[in-house]
Amino acid sequence: MNTYKRHRFPPDITSYAVWLYYRFYLSHRDIEDLLRAYRKMREIRDFELRIHDENTSGEIPGFIHLYAGEEAIAVGVCENLTDADYTSAATPGQ
Repeated sequence: MNTYKRHRFPPDITSYAVWLYYRFYLSHRDIEDLLRAYRKMREIRDFELRIHDENTSGEIPGFIHLYAGEEAIAVGVCENLTDADYTSAATPGQ
């Protein structure tokens, strides 16, 4: 039995953007930034779900560690990086 939760982001974000505008009095630029971040999170989630499906069906063999549910971490960090920043990864081999 597949116990992996398939949470998807809502497809229509236009009404959410309008709600943000009127609820928090955000500028159009702020809303554009939020929508860009949302689209990146959704792209990551869709990719993770596809990888999960392909791994479950046997198309991609072996163990995978999914990032679904943690998209905001990557997007939030990367949205605030500048050209002067350095990044590195510290993932143990599996």
